[in-house]
Amino acid sequence: MDKQKITKLKTIIKNNFSTPLIIEGAHFKEGENVVVLSSKTNSKDLAVVALEHGYKYPNWLIKLSDKAKSKSRLFLVIDGIDDITPDEQLKFYEILKNRATSCVKLPKNVQILLTSRSKELNPVISSLTILYKLEKN
Repeated sequence: MDKQKITKLKTIIKNNFSTPLIIEGAHFKEGENVVVLSSKTNSKDLAVVALEHGYKYPNWLIKLSDKAKSKSRLFLVIDGIDDITPDEQLKFYEILKNRATSCVKLPKNVQILLTSRSKELNPVISSLTILYKLEKN
């Protein structure tokens, strides 16, 4: 990706912090300020589970919370949202709509990004996001 496209993408991300963004044609790697959550993650691994002696938090949420303590801006990337069926995409509804899972809010400094390759998206999921298409060279 050339520098101009990278600069434009960074601007789009920076200026749309409160709304989840679907970025078509991009790929993000787990890193210092990025937690990647595969779209193929099982629904039960998205939620906080009540146990007899407390709660079990999903690994992605633990990573996100730990990183959020020391970073001013952090990204939760739901990778390949279009790799699953439109009906399966709804498992991310609560995260996208309420910025929460099982009533546990995401840290305030987390921005939600989704990646896709221009396949079919659930209209409900699309309605909660802004779509940005990276132009091909």
